[in-house]
Amino acid sequence: NLPDKEIEEIRLASRLHDLGKVSISDRILLKKGKLTTKEWEQIKKHPERAVQILEPLAFFHKSANILEYIGSHHERYDGKGYPNGYKGSQIKLGARILAIADAYHAMTSSRPYRKKPLSIKRAIKELKDNAGTQFDPEIVEAFLKILKKEENKKDKY
Repeated sequence: NLPDKEIEEIRLASRLHDLGKVSISDRILLKKGKLTTKEWEQIKKHPERAVQILEPLAFFHKSANILEYIGSHHERYDGKGYPNGYKGSQIKLGARILAIADAYHAMTSSRPYRKKPLSIKRAIKELKDNAGTQFDPEIVEAFLKILKKEENKKDKY
């Protein structure tokens, strides 16, 4: 039930949120094993780097929410995220939505550090298990309703 403008801002942020990874070495991004502390620190800078890349573009001055969503998509509901350690409602709604969608996509997609993606069932369990800590529990609930609705649509065909 969000306004169309906000939905479009979240959609655009979802497409641009990892843009800052262009500044990170492929050696780190494609590493199959565990990252070192130094490598992890590089990864954690990607939201801020994305904002730095996009900020000079005039379009984003009219729609600063997009930059905020991108810059905050790794904040955690419990305040243990990055880059600013925002907590709960300090994190804009769009960033909290983006965090869940991004995590779900990461879990259900192939990654260099994981041999095979998690099943949808396992990814749903991870979202539920992390509701209230990593993720906003209300948004997890809404996300899972949407997933169920989409699954029911597939079952009809």
